[in-house]
Amino acid sequence: MLKFRYLSTLSLLAITIIFLSSFSKNQNNNGEWTKYKEIDNVVIYSKIIHCNTKHNTANNEYIVFKYVNNNKYNIRISWKLDIWYDEICRSCDLDSPNEYEISLDIAGGQELEYVCSDDNKAFMLFKSSKKSNMYPSVRYEFNNLNVTKL
Repeated sequence: MLKFRYLSTLSLLAITIIFLSSFSKNQNNNGEWTKYKEIDNVVIYSKIIHCNTKHNTANNEYIVFKYVNNNKYNIRISWKLDIWYDEICRSCDLDSPNEYEISLDIAGGQELEYVCSDDNKAFMLFKSSKKSNMYPSVRYEFNNLNVTKL
């Protein structure tokens, strides 16, 4: 009976470790594209990467995006980006127009994704510096997300 209880405890511990590691992997999604949203046959993916940009040569951490237009026609996707750093929304109460009102044209069947030389807010958000985790909590939302056929 003691042997069975020991094996059950080990099994439960192993399952818990596997679950927690997969949960944290989904939370951080380092290096792997994770579906963020899908609307009108357009899929938006995100992942976390390390790179430097043309304006910031430090190797920082960014949340980056990929857009896939699964339609046969060209579209314009538009949204207002709300972004919170440590529970403070940096874009919520800005007058319109502003840099967080974003639109992107995507050809039929095209995929567009972030490259480290691009500072376009449609493709990347700053997450943290190599020197320190300046913003341990970063949250974003694509509000009023619309797809328009061109």
